[in-house]
Amino acid sequence: MVILLAGGSGLLGSALQEELLKEGHEVRILSRRQNTDASYFQWNPDTKTIDARAFQNLDVLINLVGASIADGRWTSKRKKMLLESRTLSTEFLIQSTHRYAPDLPLYIGSSAVGIYGDRAAEVLDENSPAGEDYLSELATKWEAAHQKAELLSNTRRIIFRIGIVLDNAGGAYPVLKKNMILGIAPYFGKDIYYPLIHIKDLIKAFVWAIDNTKSEGVYNLTGPKPEHQIDVFKYIGRHSGKGFIPLPAPKLFLSVFMGEKASIVTNSNRVIPKRLMEDGFLFQYPNAEDMISALEKG
Repeated sequence: MVILLAGGSGLLGSALQEELLKEGHEVRILSRRQNTDASYFQWNPDTKTIDARAFQNLDVLINLVGASIADGRWTSKRKKMLLESRTLSTEFLIQSTHRYAPDLPLYIGSSAVGIYGDRAAEVLDENSPAGEDYLSELATKWEAAHQKAELLSNTRRIIFRIGIVLDNAGGAYPVLKKNMILGIAPYFGKDIYYPLIHIKDLIKAFVWAIDNTKSEGVYNLTGPKPEHQIDVFKYIGRHSGKGFIPLPAPKLFLSVFMGEKASIVTNSNRVIPKRLMEDGFLFQYPNAEDMISALEKG
């Protein structure tokens, strides 16, 4: 198959590209930068320019665009950029697809479990309503942009609400380990659950969605068992040799240093991948201890 990745230079995009190439697919990358590699095609959503050749004989479009919520303080300017990097880029990408590949077989868009908001111990699946905080609003508008793929009437459409991705190469896991200074693990309340997923299961789910032609709609892309924050640190200590001493820390303390962005760490998303499990997807690493053990073994 010919697969086009938008936002393919990040942690997820790079790992996904590697796996798709192993599977024998032709992978194309949309990039803002000029690149002499024949698999790269330049675009710029700000100036509404795109290389139409990227859409020739296209089978799958995977949209991973969006600036990292973990970078920089959430000023008004940064929030505007986080939103527009998701919504305006997605809208332009879909418009371009409608123009150059109107009969595209499959569109896969990325979203985030942050759409559910801070919900303590409440178990959340794809039918749960959105929350009311900033991350909820951001993801809701992001998904509204993906829904404009309805323009592509012959296209199977999927949105993956992605949880906290664990990988040694970057993302959340190195940060979690770094936070365990001298084996001391700060935690921010009794009902904080993290919706973790090993990057190999994440990539496997994208490949599954491509191959499983009956899959469609919104899927939570997390491990089957959201883990309590304290247990996550316990498993890191157990398998990394760091030790483990839990230390309660008030959310207000973190907010002083991080501002509103502290919600990335302090929000509880007890999210389960109900639809994935119902549709028969099998996880290689179904719980946090399996994920962390595998990462520590390299």
